[in-house]
Amino acid sequence: MLNLKTHTTIALGYFILAACLGVLLRSFISYEIPINYKYIVHTHSHIALLGWVYVALTTLLYKLFIQTPSADKTYRKIFWFTQLTLVGMLLTFPFQGYALFSIFFSTLFLFASYWFFWFFAKYGKREFKQNISYKCMKWALWYLVLSSLGPWALGGIMNTLGADSVWYRLAIYFYLHFQYNGWMMMALFGLFFYVLEQHDCKLSKNTFNKFLWGINTGIILSFFLSTLFADPPRLLNVLGGAGAVLQLMAFGILAMVSIGNGLIWRIKLSPLQNALMKTVAFLLAIKMMLQL
Repeated sequence: MLNLKTHTTIALGYFILAACLGVLLRSFISYEIPINYKYIVHTHSHIALLGWVYVALTTLLYKLFIQTPSADKTYRKIFWFTQLTLVGMLLTFPFQGYALFSIFFSTLFLFASYWFFWFFAKYGKREFKQNISYKCMKWALWYLVLSSLGPWALGGIMNTLGADSVWYRLAIYFYLHFQYNGWMMMALFGLFFYVLEQHDCKLSKNTFNKFLWGINTGIILSFFLSTLFADPPRLLNVLGGAGAVLQLMAFGILAMVSIGNGLIWRIKLSPLQNALMKTVAFLLAIKMMLQL
């Protein structure tokens, strides 16, 4: 069975490693360091997103929604295959940037994420499948898969239009947008709803559907905010702005229901857990307001 402490330690290890790489990047301002700055940038971004965040979230998804003896063996294969791809990226990106071997391990990671997507859909516990937390997690994983279209497009763009093309940057921004605003944000909402459900605090179906429609429509439309650098038609600017408004409205619905109906006060959390939840909620609100 899953040893949550071990897997959490591995995820935190990637977090510490990403932090150290961040310190190294800042050091380039003050010191002459005989290594390629861009290579370290690539290493940092991959270890932060795919090491720390991805490993932490997929560990929680398995622990909360799947963990059974029948699924454990398959999960271990997925987990260690994922670690192989991450170690491969860690050993290649600092020395060659985007090149043959680093691209090879990055591509393997995409297949690992597809494997986990299939695994979650197949082994998710039946008793959770009607829960709103589970539905949020399914949307999160769909966004994870959708984001991967960006990296897949890069090869064709580089071979035809070149790395200086506007489409090259758009493919990268597409990937990052649906990672941050899709996969990660929806997973956080799913974890919040899971905590509510564990304390028998439930949203009405009507309220959840309003939230889900608003947040999903907002996530998709707000991608156009990432295209502003390309001076797109005014319609795309309007759609991007509408997406930002819809995200904020959906978050507002969730906040008003959670606070107004007293749901948030019925959750029994430790002082640290309570502080973390409030911090995450505050930062999400700031993030959404800054998109306007």
